[in-house]
Amino acid sequence: MRKIFMLLILFSSILTVGCSNNLEGDSLLLAPKLPIEVEEVKSILSENFSKELDLINPIIGESNNSIQFVDLDNDGKDEVLVFHKVKDDKFPVRIAILTKISDTEWIVNNTIKGIGYDVNKIVYSDMDNDGIKEIIVGWQGGTILNKGLSIYSYSKGDISETYEDTYTEFDVKDFTSDGTKELMIIKLNRSEGVSKAFLYDYKNSAVSFIDETLMDGYINNYYHVTSGNAYNGLNGMFLDASVGAHSAFTDLLVYQNGELKNIFYDENWSSTNTTFKAYPRKSKDIDSDGTIEIPILIAPKGYENASMSDTPWLTVWYKWDGKKDLIRSNESYQDFKHGFEFVFPNDWDKHVTLEFARKNNSLIKFTLDDDEKTQILDILILSSEEYESMKEKPEIKLYKKIKTTFKKVYLLRQYIYDNSNKYYLDEDRFKELLKINYENNKN
Repeated sequence: MRKIFMLLILFSSILTVGCSNNLEGDSLLLAPKLPIEVEEVKSILSENFSKELDLINPIIGESNNSIQFVDLDNDGKDEVLVFHKVKDDKFPVRIAILTKISDTEWIVNNTIKGIGYDVNKIVYSDMDNDGIKEIIVGWQGGTILNKGLSIYSYSKGDISETYEDTYTEFDVKDFTSDGTKELMIIKLNRSEGVSKAFLYDYKNSAVSFIDETLMDGYINNYYHVTSGNAYNGLNGMFLDASVGAHSAFTDLLVYQNGELKNIFYDENWSSTNTTFKAYPRKSKDIDSDGTIEIPILIAPKGYENASMSDTPWLTVWYKWDGKKDLIRSNESYQDFKHGFEFVFPNDWDKHVTLEFARKNNSLIKFTLDDDEKTQILDILILSSEEYESMKEKPEIKLYKKIKTTFKKVYLLRQYIYDNSNKYYLDEDRFKELLKINYENNKN
């Protein structure tokens, strides 16, 4: 029965890991190669496939396939983790762990039984540097905010749970800069307006408390969480939180000078105001220098009195200065309607503004806020059908086609041709700065 179960699962993985659904434009990727183990038994699996097998995918995180190949014990051979549900069980979620014991034979070493209704997130990390990866699982329960957390150790095919807790968000990173990884857990009690961050160490299969800090608890949720370099090699946890009808702010948690700090949290007001923004934006490494930036929105020149919904917000990106302040790093224009982001070159100053100049806001004109209102460039977005019907028209021939998706064409018109002018961009440079967001590029 164990072998049959394994065969059914592995055959299903052919459908899961053998293709990609993201097929637009620059993101068109080759389908990943099927694992050699699947290829070897493919003909046998096709005879034993069962439609009753219910594979599931972790909801968030980098590891979000239903079939995952991970070398847990550092022996050079991947174990296979299969995420699935069983029927007629109060807690139906399972994670089966398969190990290959010969050229043609696999065994199910153990199966983790979940405590919720889904897998929210999974992280594999050698937290204590013993050469074996811990399995950190976030279990989705009845609500988005309250979830279950389990840490499992793996040894010679055996699985044991070493820690369990509840959480709203979590991440694993070397937050203390000691060469090992720690566990950061966020717990939000929205009804009481209280949120706290807890930092834990993990050694010898045991969790120990390091420190905790307060956070702004009057939020809707954390819509984006990421961890990475915050300042000069010091890792931080960036939590983008939504508040009210559409506003947001960013909390930054770091372990500095022997304590866990919420850098921009105002203890006098029990809130975070420094990183407030009118609409949600996600913290990220915008300039690819290895440090995560925090986004804050500003209205372009000329839109000071416009309504929030009619304002073409510019995103100013800031780095943390290592103390309590922010340092301006970069600027960009994010257009969610048309599915792109245009990152301003670093030497562009603060005098660039923009305006919408076409129906459906599909022509964005970038100009200098000087006496002459010097034009820099236009970005024109057309549907594929519209472009084909208009491409021979004189006004469209002024533009150069830069990027395409299956449904949209992105065109550029330059007004500055002097390459010694800092506002000049050649086509290759413009292509680098124009980022297509395929998640928001469906229409």
